[in-house]
Amino acid sequence: MTRWGFTLERSQICNQRAKQAECDYPVRFIGAAHANPCGGLDALKELNRCKHELGFQGVVITSEADGKFLDAPDYEPFWAECEKLGMFVFVHPARENSYRLFRSY
Repeated sequence: MTRWGFTLERSQICNQRAKQAECDYPVRFIGAAHANPCGGLDALKELNRCKHELGFQGVVITSEADGKFLDAPDYEPFWAECEKLGMFVFVHPARENSYRLFRSY
């Protein structure tokens, strides 16, 4: 398991539950994929499953994964796959990071 709790199994559970919520509340909820952008081939396969089997149009990630930020070379396969699939990427700010994308109260 990684620092933020990304595992393939967790992503699959989140994705199935998002699809169920979308089915249960079609007017109120639009599902988006959950995938580790640094998760390798398994994460990219899950992203493809979300697009083709679940019908998700986008993916939600945090601004940091595995201690790496959005411009890390490890993200390149993820960005390329999202572009190939035509999926939008919603970046949810991690609690603290060098981009200062966090909410101050």
